[in-house]
Amino acid sequence: MKKLGLLVAPVLLALGCGGIDSLFDGGIDGGVTPFQVQSANYTQSATSTVSTTCGVIDPVAAQTALNGSQRHVYNDAMGNLCFETVVTSGQPVLIGCGMVSFNKGQLKSTGIAFNDGKCQWTSSTTIDITVTAKNTIKIDKFSQDRSQWGSVTAGSCSQVSACNVNWSATLTGP
Repeated sequence: MKKLGLLVAPVLLALGCGGIDSLFDGGIDGGVTPFQVQSANYTQSATSTVSTTCGVIDPVAAQTALNGSQRHVYNDAMGNLCFETVVTSGQPVLIGCGMVSFNKGQLKSTGIAFNDGKCQWTSSTTIDITVTAKNTIKIDKFSQDRSQWGSVTAGSCSQVSACNVNWSATLTGP
């Protein structure tokens, strides 16, 4: 009984000094209302001007193409939120996965191969996100480093050096 008292005493003290929430450094939810993110296809909007050092990317055309694009958002069953491309044929491509805590997170992917019909490259992506409401995700910063450039067919790609693409946007789901 004495051992039980030693275990219970700190909890009772915490309850007397501000409640059980005080045991969790700022409350059980950190003082933040957690928003639900359902697994579904999300529509991208409010894409910022695309900033890039890649000579083969037209920033205006890229911004236009990104607005209205679809992203599949899902939980990978290991506690990570993931984004991937939505395709009409073939396999979707992982864009990034990562933990989200207190409605903020960083999703990452490395060594993903891409092909736009002219050029092929390998990318590493970091996406800083904030969940702002139920099924609404703000991409605070999308940053993709592209390297290992090559032509799909001989001479079709003029990009040879590593480069970077950055933008921000909003994803809205069901």
